[in-house]
Amino acid sequence: MSHTSLKSGYTELVDRLNYFPQGAPPSETLNEILKILFSEREAALVSLLPIRPFDIKKASRVWKMDLLETQKVLDELASRAILVDIQANGSTTYVLPPLKQAMATEQFKSRYIETLITKFGYS
Repeated sequence: MSHTSLKSGYTELVDRLNYFPQGAPPSETLNEILKILFSEREAALVSLLPIRPFDIKKASRVWKMDLLETQKVLDELASRAILVDIQANGSTTYVLPPLKQAMATEQFKSRYIETLITKFGYS
């Protein structure tokens, strides 16, 4: 009898992040960091994105979503500096930066601090 295991969006994202030369070994700490950066749905979607820069049409095909919904998700991720969006010649190209770069952003730092305050009750 064969068994299939369902991976969480976070596990899929860890696998995806390890395609980068500077990977991120699976750990509970990494999972906690990813939970700060991504919802589980976002993690699952981002895990499907290509390593190389891509456009909305490519993301839409990979995610099997319509262009409008894809655009909303990409814009939300880019607004939080999870994705880098590059606009040139009237079109936008996206790329997922390495995790270390994403963690260096002010958006990550402020979300991390908010999470710690909420988790440990500091005010």
